[in-house]
Parts: sequence; C-alpha cells; structure tokens
Amino acid sequence: MDKMQWIEKISQIKNNSVIQKVMSKKTLVVISILILIVSLIPLLWISFYNVPSADDFNYSVYTMNVLNHQGIGAFLSGIGKMLITTYQNWQGTYSAIVLMALQPSVWGIDSYFLGTFILIGMFLFSNYFLLKQIVTTKLKLSTSTLWLIFSLITFISIQTMPSPVQGLYWWNGASYYTLFYSFFLIELGLLCRLQEKNKKYDYIFICLCIIFIAGGNYVTALQQVIFLFFLNVYMIWKKKDKSKILFFVLAILGLLINAFAPGNAVRAASVSGYSPIMAILLSFQHAIELLLNWTTLYHLLFILAIVVLCIPSYKKINYSFSYPAIFMLLTFGIFSASMTPSLFAQGGIGEGRLINIIYFSYFYFMAINIYYWIGWFRFQCVKHHILNPNNTNVVYRKFATVLLCFFIILVGLISASNWNQYTSVKAYHSLENGEAKQYKQEAIKRFQLLEGKQQNVVLPQFTVYPELLFYADISSDPNHWINIPLAQIYHKKSVKLEQ
Repeated sequence: MDKMQWIEKISQIKNNSVIQKVMSKKTLVVISILILIVSLIPLLWISFYNVPSADDFNYSVYTMNVLNHQGIGAFLSGIGKMLITTYQNWQGTYSAIVLMALQPSVWGIDSYFLGTFILIGMFLFSNYFLLKQIVTTKLKLSTSTLWLIFSLITFISIQTMPSPVQGLYWWNGASYYTLFYSFFLIELGLLCRLQEKNKKYDYIFICLCIIFIAGGNYVTALQQVIFLFFLNVYMIWKKKDKSKILFFVLAILGLLINAFAPGNAVRAASVSGYSPIMAILLSFQHAIELLLNWTTLYHLLFILAIVVLCIPSYKKINYSFSYPAIFMLLTFGIFSASMTPSLFAQGGIGEGRLINIIYFSYFYFMAINIYYWIGWFRFQCVKHHILNPNNTNVVYRKFATVLLCFFIILVGLISASNWNQYTSVKAYHSLENGEAKQYKQEAIKRFQLLEGKQQNVVLPQFTVYPELLFYADISSDPNHWINIPLAQIYHKKSVKLEQ
C-alpha cells in the first residue's frame, strides 16, 4: 500500500470514527439534556417532604384550610381580604399578595410540594422561551444550539444558586422573587417575538405580564421600567415606532400603585435605608463586588461555552455592534438596579431569595456583553480587512467541538472539588440519610397537635434541619409574628415552641 493509499485510509477512519460521532453536536445535546433532567430528579423528589413555614402562614391566614370548612366562596373572599389588609397595612405588592395567599398548602399540607414543581417548571420554561427568541429567531442559530445553551444556563443557575431554600422550597420568598423573575424572562421573550411577528395576542400577553410584574417585588418591577424606557427610546429614535409606549406607561402605573400603597409607610417605619441617590450609588458598588466574586474560572467556563456556541451567528445577522461601551454601561445599569430597592428600603442588598435572581441574571449579563464585545472586535477586523468574514465559520467548525470537549473535561475536573455544593447533591444527601423524611414526619406530628383539641399548643422542636427545606421556625414566644397567624389558622388561644 503506497503513501497516498495510507493517507486516504487514515482519512476514512477519521471521518467515520466513533469519536467524531460521539462528539457531534446532536450527541452533546442529548447528553446535556439528560444531565439536566437527572439533576432535577432529587430536587423534585425532596419537595414531597417539604412543609410551609414563616410568612406562608402569615399570608394564608384567611385562605389556609378554608376550602375544607367554608367552601370556594369563602376562599375567594379570603384572598380578597388578605389583599386589602396587606395593601393597607404592610405592602403594596398586589400580585405577590395573591400568590402568597394561594401558597400550595391551602389545599392541604401534603400539597406544599407543588410550589417547587411550579417554580422549577416556570424557571425552565421562561429560560427556554427567552433563549428561543434570542438564539433561533434573533441570532438565527440551530435548535441544537438552543438546547445546548438552555441546558448550560439552567444547569449552572439551579445547581449553584446562592439560596435554594429561599429560591425553590419556601413558597412565600421564592414566589416573590424566582417566580416573578421567570415572568420577566417570558415578557422579554414576548417582546422579542413581537418585533418579529407583531401579533396582537402577544401585545395583550405583554400588557398582562407588565401589570402582573409591576405588582410583585420592587427589584423586578424597577428593572422592567428601566428596560421598557430604553426600549422605547431605541424604537422611537431608530424606527420612529411609538407602539411600545403603552408598555412603559403600564409599568410606571403599576409600580406607582405598588409603591404608594398605604401599607408601605407602615412597613417603612420599622426599617431604615439609604437616600435614593446613595442607594443608586451603592448599587453600582455592590454590583461590581458581586461580579468580581462570581466571575470564577468555573463560571467563566459555562459563560464562554455559551458564547462559543453563538459565534456562527455573526455571519448571519449582519449587525455592526457599534457601541460596546454604551451597551455594557446600559446593561450594567439594569443589572445594578436589582440592588437599589432593597438598599433604599432596608439599607442592604437583601437576603438569599433576592440574591438568587441577581445571580440568575448574572449569566445573561456576562454572556451578552462578551458576545457583543467579540462582535464589535470581529466587525472592526473585517472593516479594516484584517479578517475575511467568509472564513470565520470554517475556523469555527474546526475548533468548536474541540473547545466544547475541552470545556466538558475541564468543568468535570473543577466540579470534582465543588460536587457537594451542587443543589442536587445536597438534596440527594438529605434523601439518602433520611433527614428529609424525618423532617416531614416531625412536621406532621406538629400539625396533628394543632388540629387537636388543646387550646394552648406547645410544639416540639425539630431534631433535623435539612438545608434545602428548613427556612424558619416558630418562637417560644406565643406573641411572635410567626406564631400568631398559626394560632389563628388552627383556632388556638396560643401556639409556641417548647424551650
């Protein structure tokens, strides 16, 4: 066999090799989706051992168990009563109050797991829906690329989120932030789709999302206002299109109804924060600190993998990426705004449930900005004849799979040291060692005592505190704010925790 025959033979082996088939993009898609699905199993499984706590009782005092005793009419009346009472005496977040009053255990304690199913389901759907509009519609990339990016961003977001208990398992706090964040992603996806298809029902859905989000947490409501403001500036300046002004008006009106509720003055009297100007300045400082803390090698690998997958779009979208610095400053402003409301109201950037949604948005912020800067650099190279745009996809096809394989191997090595920090691993350990089951059994015994005839109930302390399930307990003081609604729900004179 001569030299040319050997070369031809090696080429055939290379082209038909198992390695090439295994590492094809479609294979990577299947693997990534399977990993994501498997990682969600323990998260959903452990939710069956979850029970309500803290504000879950406070906001469902008029609705919990009312279906069993007084019927649907009283149940709906209870929702209305909670909305009016809270709006007048504590906070103006009208949409959130309704969701909190509808916490899943109003249908029975064993129904509380539904909260986690709803939160995870909405988080997955919203990420997929927004990414679909960006990746396949705007960037004109393949469905395989969409699924890879979706798997990457949802996996890293869920597995390394700062506070899983406040983001997925405590309904009151999680619905207030994680769920409204998901609705905001859906709204952004609808806005993208409206630009392409301009369908009337999308316009209506966007209006409903805006009104709903405006009545939720102030972080998402404020980001919505800022985003819609700049969207309208761009649309009017570039395209003379004023059709989006209604969106901005609705967002402002909803936020004003929320912010000027009589109850907010009552709540403000119990806490103190910074002045508006100082809150804005400090939000920039905290945003920089979070970006520096979160931008580790591990996080960058996921972000860069997403950007690498988007490289072929540069040739397809014909966009010049002319203002990278302005774009970065605008997106940084929206990112920073997520900390302004809590700094203004409470003097801090908030608890884990708020940090969660800032963390989720971090991946979008970083990936979009890196993509934009690379696009600007590429455009400059093409403009000055340093790069031939027709050759870029050839280079990408040669090295993309290698880069993705390198990414998978490197992430695997780094993950070995962080394995126990994954949310799914924490859930698995709680299930395996039996603490989740024991926690639920002890909680059931508590509820049985509450349903008994004793009027002054003393509840035993938990002996286990699963990291993903336990958020807060009642107090040994029967007049504590958590104890009082629990006593009202079960018609007791007092409820307290044994000392």
